[in-house]
Amino acid sequence: MIVPSFIPSPSHNGFYIGPLFVHAYGLAYVFAVAAAIFVTRWRWRKAGGDPDLAYEAAAWGFPAGLIGGRIYFDITTPSQIEPHNFWGLFAIGFAQYGRNFGALIQAVNIIGSLFYGGLLGVFVLAFCFKNVGANGAFCGVLAGEAAIFAANLFTKISFLWYNVVGCLVVIVVGVIVSRIFDQERRPAVVVQ
Repeated sequence: MIVPSFIPSPSHNGFYIGPLFVHAYGLAYVFAVAAAIFVTRWRWRKAGGDPDLAYEAAAWGFPAGLIGGRIYFDITTPSQIEPHNFWGLFAIGFAQYGRNFGALIQAVNIIGSLFYGGLLGVFVLAFCFKNVGANGAFCGVLAGEAAIFAANLFTKISFLWYNVVGCLVVIVVGVIVSRIFDQERRPAVVVQ
């Protein structure tokens, strides 16, 4: 009799229920968690505690374990991360941060106001200040975004004012930087 040195993988890892594919390891998770909750409730009741506490612990512990396991996997094997996985994790993190904003339209406006002021400032520079060059516009946008984020983190002004702050800082810094650096590179215009 030959004893295998490993346990071979099964040929199938799940089954279909209509259009839904059920993975075998997913079922293993479900049964393991259900068994753990059942045993914990039973033992906690014997110890004189409230058996419903097991449900509360599982409601936080199981998702935390899944998320922690995924984070551990992503940290230890970054070569296995595909781009869509990164954006999924980004979306989850952003949703956790964004839930503090209130209504969805308010969240969109708060996040957008962090960037709209700089964008507006660049458009104003392009249309109204013909002598402002690329260096001025670039430095203006960086300074405008820094001012917007500083206003967000260190002041109590409404997010609606971030657009005004960002636009004004972009214009002022863009004009100043262009006067200092971009004038040296421009050829002199000869009028005949």
